[in-house]
Amino acid sequence: MFQEARTPFHLMPLDADQQKAHDNLTNLATEFSAEVGKYQDSFRQAEVIKIFDTRGKELDLGKVSDQQLKDMFDVGRKVSTLNEVDSIELGHKLGNLYLVEKNITSARGPESKKNGPDVPASREYLEDAVGTWMNVRNNAFNPRDLLQAEMSMRDSPGIDLGNKIQTLEERYSALKKSVQEQSGEQFKDAGLEQTISTLKQQQKIFESQAHDFKVAGMQQAARMGVEFAAQQGFDADAAEEEVYIASRIDLAVNPDISGANIRGLDLSKSDLSKMRVDAETLSRANGLDTVKGVEPKLLAEAQAIKPHVARLDDLNERMGKLENKGGVIANLRNIRHGGVDGERKHLEKEIEKAQQALQQSKAGVAAQFAVEENEFDQKMTYGIGGELSVRPETAESLAAKKSQASETFKVDSTQALDNRGTTFAIGKMGLGNKTAELQQAHQNVRSQPAPDPEDKDAVKARRTEIQKADDAVEASAAKDVNVLGTMGPLYGRENEVGNAYGGTMVQDAAAKKEALGADTTTLLTRAVATSTVNKALGMDAVAEEKFAMDGNGQASTLSVAVPGAAILTRPTRENPQESFLKADYKDPAIQKGLFDLEAQDYITGQIDRHTGNIFVDPNNKEVRGIDNDLAFPTVNREQMLQDDAVAAKAVGTKPMFMHSDTADKIEALKPDDLRKALQSIETPGGVAGLETEAIDGAVNRLKELQDHVKDLRKDGRVVDKFNDETFRVAREAQIKVTPGNDLSKTTGLPPPASYLGAAIADTEKTLAINATKPEHEQRKVLEKTDVPKPQVDAKFAAYQKGVQDARADIAGNPGQLQDAGLAKNITDGQSKLLKLEADLQTHDQNITASLARLNQSKLNGNPEVTAGLEEIFDNAQKARQETLQEQKVEQQKLSAALDQAVEPMKPRIAAQARLATNQQQVAQPQNEVNAGEIEIEANANDQKLEASGEVKLEASGDIPLTQSQIDAIENDFANLEEGAGEIELEASGELEIEGEQSGIEINELPNEEQGIEPEANNQKQDQPAVQAPANEEAQGQGQEGAGKKSKFASVRDSIKGIASTAKSAVAQKLENKGAEQPLHEVPAEKQAEYKDLQKQLGDLKKGGGDAIKAAGLLGPDPKAYNDFKNGAPGGDKQTEPEIKEKMDALKKDFPGLKQLDRSKVGQVVNTAVRDGSKSVGAKLKG
Repeated sequence: MFQEARTPFHLMPLDADQQKAHDNLTNLATEFSAEVGKYQDSFRQAEVIKIFDTRGKELDLGKVSDQQLKDMFDVGRKVSTLNEVDSIELGHKLGNLYLVEKNITSARGPESKKNGPDVPASREYLEDAVGTWMNVRNNAFNPRDLLQAEMSMRDSPGIDLGNKIQTLEERYSALKKSVQEQSGEQFKDAGLEQTISTLKQQQKIFESQAHDFKVAGMQQAARMGVEFAAQQGFDADAAEEEVYIASRIDLAVNPDISGANIRGLDLSKSDLSKMRVDAETLSRANGLDTVKGVEPKLLAEAQAIKPHVARLDDLNERMGKLENKGGVIANLRNIRHGGVDGERKHLEKEIEKAQQALQQSKAGVAAQFAVEENEFDQKMTYGIGGELSVRPETAESLAAKKSQASETFKVDSTQALDNRGTTFAIGKMGLGNKTAELQQAHQNVRSQPAPDPEDKDAVKARRTEIQKADDAVEASAAKDVNVLGTMGPLYGRENEVGNAYGGTMVQDAAAKKEALGADTTTLLTRAVATSTVNKALGMDAVAEEKFAMDGNGQASTLSVAVPGAAILTRPTRENPQESFLKADYKDPAIQKGLFDLEAQDYITGQIDRHTGNIFVDPNNKEVRGIDNDLAFPTVNREQMLQDDAVAAKAVGTKPMFMHSDTADKIEALKPDDLRKALQSIETPGGVAGLETEAIDGAVNRLKELQDHVKDLRKDGRVVDKFNDETFRVAREAQIKVTPGNDLSKTTGLPPPASYLGAAIADTEKTLAINATKPEHEQRKVLEKTDVPKPQVDAKFAAYQKGVQDARADIAGNPGQLQDAGLAKNITDGQSKLLKLEADLQTHDQNITASLARLNQSKLNGNPEVTAGLEEIFDNAQKARQETLQEQKVEQQKLSAALDQAVEPMKPRIAAQARLATNQQQVAQPQNEVNAGEIEIEANANDQKLEASGEVKLEASGDIPLTQSQIDAIENDFANLEEGAGEIELEASGELEIEGEQSGIEINELPNEEQGIEPEANNQKQDQPAVQAPANEEAQGQGQEGAGKKSKFASVRDSIKGIASTAKSAVAQKLENKGAEQPLHEVPAEKQAEYKDLQKQLGDLKKGGGDAIKAAGLLGPDPKAYNDFKNGAPGGDKQTEPEIKEKMDALKKDFPGLKQLDRSKVGQVVNTAVRDGSKSVGAKLKG
């Protein structure tokens, strides 16, 4: 039962230990209550942190109060976020204020501290310590660090008080427990509980104040950090680190840096995915082409509006300077627009125009994204059925298609036809479809009403029309007859088809089709099946073949265009001259491509692979087969090769060489998997699938080739790289099968020993023909530059690359996926593949070792041992093949998992692809000029700027100057360099170099008024830069005069060196990425018009010099001043705004004209240097 004690604290009697614990507790509560006031000091001290933010400028400590200075000292010593930095070597380790204070104390002695270690002795001491510390830190604290320090200080009272309250509660609870256990009575100290309650209320106040500041401060800290990075000119790596830190200040909320001044910040390596930012803020940064984590639409908008925002910033900055300046001299640049008020109105008008342009640019980006929202859903690779959107063909695409094949029709599609984004292909109608179409047209002609027999011209015209229709039908039927003849060997019916005739070509075609006894629609399926084998092997040896529908809704195929040209192009009606493709057929990549195609053709049973159907790209060394439908015979290979036409084109043996990668792909394909792939080909309506015999034949040939790989490996003909030796062997094999063993014969068609051999034969035959035949019989030789490139959809290609990059990124770091199960599948698959790769290496070692023993046994002539080693070697190869097949299964699983992981990313990748290919060329900031376009003269003996950046001269006998004169010259050039520090290239393109003190623009003064002689009278390089006064020249005749001239020449040479250095210093300020258009592309008349406007502007500015005189600088001329101020330079001359408006309009249409402005830059730089030299010369004369 609770009993109230008769004491001020209402306590019941306690024993000695309990009383002692209670006394300690009450004393502690009193102490904690008293310290609440000290916590208020912490909030006061937190306020002084803002004073540290000087952004590199030295702080005037004289303006800081005594209390603020003491608080700054305490904060600088105690706040870890300000002191835990790398120490800076500056005589002492002065990286933090504690070390600074220690250093000062050591220097002055202990008497400098009168009131203990934490209380400085005097204001002088405080100023010395704080000032030294800030100077060591370059007066450049990161404002984000300062803000975080302030947040930490505001947090600490609530945290510290909370810990103390917890201590009181724990001890009070222990005391109550002790009393209850001893007496069984409840104990309560109402006064203590009231104290704890009061402390809790104060803690809530502290926490609330800290929280409110922190919520706003976290967002502000992120902004301050990136602004500081921009202001300090951080490079891409440092900016990336700053952005990362800023993005993690508050993990609960992505910080918003919209409105921050990040002009010029290099974000090329940064990731903004954890930040919020608006387009205008982002547009002020650099490196937007490679910045990560920005929504594509936002990034597109930022890039599009970049030049408009830069223009607005420039105009607003000029307006700000205008508002902050007064007086005629300070506003000389404004006189041309009618004084300060006129310039203000002019800027307001320009700002309004720039804002309109900005809004239009934003609207344009929004419209573009709206139009393309579903583009990639529509731009899937073309499959079965559907209709192609055909667009007008370009001359380039037509030329490319004619070089690839002459088939029934060509397609230029708005759809991507393969993973490369290729947009055109060769279309092939089903056999007889074209003839049927022409027969219908022929029937339509005949069904027309007969003309009047008396109208002989009409009768003749009708007969001609009918004849043309008849001829078209017969010509098409003739093609059908030819195709049916080539199909005969596929079914072992070449003799039957060859002997079938009917009379007309149409009848012949019908007879041969009947003799073939097969469904000719499978010709379409055979083309697509070739692509199926290509994909099953994981190779890229043939053009991709797809089913499609022709213009009449009939089934057809598309053979997607591939890079390159045929090795040998036969004569056609369009191109009656044969063409040979000049390429380096000895190149390892081309050799590999030819043998890869030969190996794949063996599996498909291709019988029409002459060199006209082999495309080679001499630029990227790729090889692919085209016109792939004559494949997949239903009879065995030996029977098929008995046909002379087949034997003349097909290689009669298996490949003599094979690349190791290709061999692995062939061995990795399970025969049953190939069978399933061919059986599962989905055909359009009316098109038959492959016959069972055709599929069986392909599967059997795969097995044969897999066995052949093992034989090649045994013979050392599975190679890691093709070389001169493989080329030599292929050439010798080709010579052996060539009649007369002579590759230079100009007649006849030797059978190919290999596809490489066929290319070699064509090469040597071409050389012989062109060396011996008359010109009209020679072959045209195609060079690299003659080879067309297929057109690709840039957006789709970028999309596909983005998908592949995303796959690679996930494969490199599966842990980034939110789906832990999917990530595990990927890592498990990778682990399995690593193990299988290790197993393959073991198999390779076993094969190498067993092959060495086998070859040695053969040399020893021991048949029994050799037979056993043969079995060991074969078993080692079989084990390796099984591992390869297992590896392929795991690769397919891993690929499927990566596809699943990438699928949610595809909309973003598609948007990025649109952005990458729709980027507008952004005009460079107007203060950037290509220094390479400014002609800067320099001699090998020119003096150079030292590391300090100052121009230094030494007094010597060769330079007749006093030390004071030297100091004055150095001063002049220092001022010249300082003047070059502010360079502004206006929209009109003219350069203005402003002196910081006077605000006078050098190039607004006529040369005569700058103390510079007109350019036409400039001294030549071999003359003294400074002419001596006339009286000196009169007195300087003879040796003494010659000596003086020599001394002046030495001075001149030194001045030339310094001038060149100054030129370089100015030129380094002028950097630009180049013009949007080469100047030579601008019509000559537009260049002339622009130069005339430049001249008018120059003349007008020369008149401005008279106005400056009128302002009291150079002499009175009130009329000229008023004329210039009112924008009326005199007569019918245009005002400066009118001239600039015309110049801007011309540059908008012809950006290359900016190059003419850049040549003006060179002139202004030279003018500035001449001005400095003239000043130096004046000192020499004096």
